[in-house]
Amino acid sequence: MITGQLNLKDALDRTIDYTSAEGKDYALRPDGELATIVVRPRGWHLDEKHILIDGVRASGSLVDFALYMATSAGKQIEAGKGPYFYLAKNESHLEARLWNDDVHPGPGRARYPARHHPGHRADRDDPGGVRDGGDPLRAAGALGRAERRRWDYLFSIIKKFRTRGKEFVLPERNAVTMTAPFMRAYTELLVKTCHRRGAHAIGGMAAFIPSRRDPEVNELAMAKVRDDKTRESGDGFDGSWVAHPDLVPLCKEVFDSVLGANPNQLAKQRDDVHVTAEDLLSVSKTPGTITEAGLRTTSASRCSTWPAGWAETARWASST
Repeated sequence: MITGQLNLKDALDRTIDYTSAEGKDYALRPDGELATIVVRPRGWHLDEKHILIDGVRASGSLVDFALYMATSAGKQIEAGKGPYFYLAKNESHLEARLWNDDVHPGPGRARYPARHHPGHRADRDDPGGVRDGGDPLRAAGALGRAERRRWDYLFSIIKKFRTRGKEFVLPERNAVTMTAPFMRAYTELLVKTCHRRGAHAIGGMAAFIPSRRDPEVNELAMAKVRDDKTRESGDGFDGSWVAHPDLVPLCKEVFDSVLGANPNQLAKQRDDVHVTAEDLLSVSKTPGTITEAGLRTTSASRCSTWPAGWAETARWASST
């Protein structure tokens, strides 16, 4: 974690150049071409074992946040920008309120003037989290955008409702797409909530990594990415993100065709969306099946870096 903080500091100081053993040079582009640094602190569920406060481990989230604010926030402000954070793994409005209290500590306690309070981007994993109409962070004006995350949301569904019975049993993972009724309800309400609060809604990540050796696979995958981004832009999302630079042109093309000369879709308030708690929890309406092949595919993808785990899963599957 400290190495990561040092890398961030070096990037802002422009002292992060590197020459490999083969003599290849790596250096930052000119300031005007650099991407904006957005720091992702650890989630609230992680602590920092190296720092104890009254004998208790410190919050990993706050350690990451505080270290960056103390060492690098001033540099960003001097450059005419500001410290930005990506607050992942938020599962309730109370967790968002906790961030809000840390970002806006009150009169006389803030190190920087109000205009330089950190900007934030958050993803929401709480299955019912957007039904309250928005986080305190949005109300306080600290949150610039919120993002929909497919797999994090599904993980939270499983974690919170795994003991609720068969109505919360999902089909195999490849069948649970963004067109599932409960996922559609979640994403449409996210756009409505964000835009009502004046925050941008960011679509999910296109996780496909293009292969320059298999054009047929690329063609099929790109078609799925295009469908996904077309649906997001039509829903009112203001942008999206991708896992590989080769997907940027496709993503930009789709969103530019909807945005036109506008920088966002905040004017699209989605007054047509009326989502209930039942809609958000309609997991049982998800089409799909559970098969042995699906179990093996999922297990292989999750255990590929842990051979012992895969072997144990394979033994279990063969004995059932």
